[in-house]
Amino acid sequence: MSNQIIKLKNNTPRILSFAGKDLQVDEILDVSPSMQTFYKESPELFDMVGTGDIIVNDGTKDLSITEGWRWILGNGGFPISEVGQKIWVHSSTKPVIDGKMFYVQWIGSGDDEDLQLLGQGPIAAIQNTPGTPRSHVDLKFANEFGDTYVHEGYAMWQDAKLGDYVNALIIAEGTHLQPFQDLDLVIDEDGYITYSPLGPNTGTHGFAAPPYLLPRSFSHDGDWDYDTTNGLRPNFTKTGDYKMSINECVIHRFINRMPLLGTNGHPVRLASEDTFKLPHGYFLRLECVNASNSEWAAAFFITVYRERTFVP
Repeated sequence: MSNQIIKLKNNTPRILSFAGKDLQVDEILDVSPSMQTFYKESPELFDMVGTGDIIVNDGTKDLSITEGWRWILGNGGFPISEVGQKIWVHSSTKPVIDGKMFYVQWIGSGDDEDLQLLGQGPIAAIQNTPGTPRSHVDLKFANEFGDTYVHEGYAMWQDAKLGDYVNALIIAEGTHLQPFQDLDLVIDEDGYITYSPLGPNTGTHGFAAPPYLLPRSFSHDGDWDYDTTNGLRPNFTKTGDYKMSINECVIHRFINRMPLLGTNGHPVRLASEDTFKLPHGYFLRLECVNASNSEWAAAFFITVYRERTFVP
């Protein structure tokens, strides 16, 4: 019989039930060796571990989803479904990365990057007024609080007119340059950054901070290539997988020109099966386009997965 320590923690604000056991809010259940055999046959338990509702701890640290499954089983295998002898699979949009634990969070604001305050950025609500054709709010996530993945969103609106619409954009910040040292770079007329064709120290600028890469994997017209083995290197044939710019650039459109009309105070779920990682320097912009030139409002909240959701 296994002597390993298994602790199950309720990571939700509600009571969870599995295998005839009710796990109270914030309760940590110490699983005895005799009960391990019983619990490892519970599909509900494996489902709750897969969603992050239950966290498995080995007595020293919280485990990732796959580590938690293996630890409960005690034999390094995977759970078997009740329908034939098939591996039981849990489908989840939550990132599964060894050594990291992610928590689902529904947010109405990002971080205050200037003051390094987690979750204290501007509220994702926009009041549109006549004479202002576009308004937006940016949700930024400080790198100091770990990785962030965007999953899906919800929208409400009031008094929208025919033609009014919203966008949700993933944007990369402009790369910061300086004109004093390591002047290997030049800026073209569109604001894109290239390596000087004349070689090192023949450009006008150098990096002032780590650059933000703009993927060009579809068009392959980038001025740069990057991989973890060879690092960042110029592509003089303009067939690279990345560009860099001194300007903000749209990377992805989660919502493109979604029309709003009338009033809807019940959150409309913009469901998604995808989850998008926000690399350092990327942020989410929620934008209202006031085509009717009138007064109306919209509010949003977003489902994200974060390594940290609170700083005590």
